[in-house]
Formats: sequence, structure tokens, C-alpha cells
Amino acid sequence: MLKIVLNDLFISFKKSWISILLYTIFMFYIANYTISLFIVLTNQEMTRESVYQVFASEQTQNIIISVTNIIYILTLFLITKKIPLRLSKAMFVCPASDKDKMKYMYLQLLLKVILGFVFIFLSTYLMVGVFFINKGLIQNIIELGLLLFLIITFNLKVGIGEEGLKKKDKKGYIIYTKEEEIINYYFFSILLIETILFYSLNAIKINSNIFIIIGWIIIFIINSYVIYKCTSPLIKKSLSFEDVYRQVPDKEEGY
Repeated sequence: MLKIVLNDLFISFKKSWISILLYTIFMFYIANYTISLFIVLTNQEMTRESVYQVFASEQTQNIIISVTNIIYILTLFLITKKIPLRLSKAMFVCPASDKDKMKYMYLQLLLKVILGFVFIFLSTYLMVGVFFINKGLIQNIIELGLLLFLIITFNLKVGIGEEGLKKKDKKGYIIYTKEEEIINYYFFSILLIETILFYSLNAIKINSNIFIIIGWIIIFIINSYVIYKCTSPLIKKSLSFEDVYRQVPDKEEGY
């Protein structure tokens, strides 16, 4: 099953590899420009020594790493929109049970989360030479936790295929399930606020204390509950051919 999932992901990647490459190049340029601009604003002359002095400052490193991570998080968001969560067309016609199909989708989600971590880690490391914004264990765990929730949320999007349009109500609004609205709008916005808050606290050197740690624990419990309640319904929706590939039938069908 792992081989089938990897093959399907590769096929989806081939269909959108140009857009994905352009997203990556553009965001890399934005990250590089932001770092260069910060160095120029900090120093009068762009010399090797002045650059070393900028990166020698812990506060400057925190700001640069924070900005770089946020940029590549947004890049991953754009990439995942091109490779949505969906069951391969071949799986709809094969004699696999719904249980096997659910396993297939959970495995696809797991692989996309792992690849998302690899992408952000390599991108940030190649740009600034480090990944974690802080050397403290607790801060690193919080950072990894936020990235995990973000990457899962990015990939919990049920996409349509080459045919059909999204279902709309009588007023012309796209019809979403309750779980899709929660994940795509409310929870996604909350996670962005949490991520900006985390990097902002580190950038201005607000050290974690017992109250901040308890606050993050409560936030993570709530995040975990939302992911737990929404993942299974969204996975089940991806098993429907009509919901994924043919939400609005062709008007000429049946003639």
C-alpha cells in the first residue's frame, strides 16, 4: 500500500510541478530579500564582517529564523493546495473495502505530514543554517507542535479532480461540511495567530515561565481535540467519488 500511495503522490506532483517550483522559487527570493534587507537596515556597509556581526546577535538570529519559517510555512500551504487529500481513481474501482481505503488515506496524510516537515526543515536550514529558533527543549517542543498542527491542517483539504465543479447552494455559495469550515477557516486562522505569537515572543526575548507553558499546554489540548474530531469525517468524505471528482455532474449526462 505504501508503494501505491507514493506513486499517487508522485502523479499528483507531476501534474502541478511547475506551479510548485514557481512557488518555491518565489518564496525563496522573498526570504532571501527579507534577510538582505534586514542586514542592510542594520549596517551601513554590506561587508562580510558586518554580516557576521548581524548573525552573531541572538536576537537578530531569532528574528531572521522566525521570518524564514513563516515564509516557508506559507510556501507549504500553497504547495498542499496543489496536492489535495483525495483517493486515487483506481481505488474507487478496485475491490478494496472502506476500511482499507481509510487506511490508504491515513497513510497518505501521514506521508504528506512527514514530507511537509522535511520541506520546512531543509528550506530553513539551507537558508539560515539552523532550524529551531531557541536552544531550549521546551521551546523546541512547542515549535514542533505548532508545525505539526499546521502541516496536518494544510493537508486536511479534500480536493476535486479534473472534472466537475464544487457544489453550490441556491445563493451561489460553495457548500462545505461543518468540519471543512472549521479546518479551512477558523482553525487555520487560529493556528496562524498561535504561530505568529510564538515567534513574536521569541523575537522579543520573552522567556517561558510556568504560566506560559501551562497556556501552551491548554492550547495544544484544544488543537489536538479539533484535529481528532475533524480528521475522520474529512477522510471519509475523500472516499466519495462524487465529492472528490464529480461534485456537479455534467448537464449532458443521461442524454
